[in-house]
Amino acid sequence: MEIGRKDRRTAKRYALDLPCSFRVFGRDRSVQEGHGYARNMSSHGLLVSADWKLTKGQPVEISIQLPAGAEGSVTTQLVVLGHVVRSDIAEAGVRIVRHGFMRVSGGERFASVQ
Repeated sequence: MEIGRKDRRTAKRYALDLPCSFRVFGRDRSVQEGHGYARNMSSHGLLVSADWKLTKGQPVEISIQLPAGAEGSVTTQLVVLGHVVRSDIAEAGVRIVRHGFMRVSGGERFASVQ
């Protein structure tokens, strides 16, 4: 952060380094898919590094692979729906609109969206 510049964030950010995949939805109903890493997160936003530059204003769905428990246990993904609020060549800031969890075990999928 620059000297003399106040941090305007309303929620604490938590550092992450988790793999994620994302889908970006275009105005022409096109869908682009990519991969990257979730770098940090708060209750309102998410910072991701992606394999290509995301564009400000785009709606996006991001699936974050959460760390696994014991071997053979249920795998959980955090699914975030939001839109890109800032972007540069390396990272993008995403405003979270909705989120939910998806548990995957033996091909079964259960979703809980808030």
